[in-house]
Amino acid sequence: DNFRKIFFDFEAYKLAREAAAFGSAVNPRTGVKDDSTYVPVTYLSNDGSRQYRLSEIMGLLRANKRVVLLGEYGTGKSRCIREIFRSMAAQASKDQNYPLAIDLREAWGVRRGKELVRRHLEDIAIEDLQKPALRALQFGSLSFLFDGFDELGSQAWSDNSDKLRAIRAKSLEGVKDLISQTNGGVLISGREHYFNNNE
Repeated sequence: DNFRKIFFDFEAYKLAREAAAFGSAVNPRTGVKDDSTYVPVTYLSNDGSRQYRLSEIMGLLRANKRVVLLGEYGTGKSRCIREIFRSMAAQASKDQNYPLAIDLREAWGVRRGKELVRRHLEDIAIEDLQKPALRALQFGSLSFLFDGFDELGSQAWSDNSDKLRAIRAKSLEGVKDLISQTNGGVLISGREHYFNNNE
């Protein structure tokens, strides 16, 4: 345990992350993070032919797959990420796979993946974990749970579809860079209308 903490003190990260809200999973009246009991649901494949339970999505992440979770506002994307984080965090030391749950709403303007990790840790007030987290990234020990890819491009708009596509691509540069650097699993969520097509 002491050696693990020297490498990356995931317990400190877990405590700080669970103290913060997960994306839009907040009480709409008070703005306080939503701590209500999770109601298990299933998630449909893109073509609707298969249902996935939370445990199956976690299995994909543990197998270092990329998963995209699409849905409109209020459909439970942030709650899904919170529950997957909690389940993966419970087995992180055993699996040597540490999930980082990053709220992309807070990442406007980030162009590099490492900067995205640094800003996330700063946002939840554990800056001292920045170097260990980047070391864990280098060794392939991190999985990423990104919430709200559609919220990165909301600060700019254009009625020209080519220009809008360029704005959105630019806004996701840091996320794309970080995904290209990790060998671990990735779950990224956002609203389904953000892109013109699934490709």
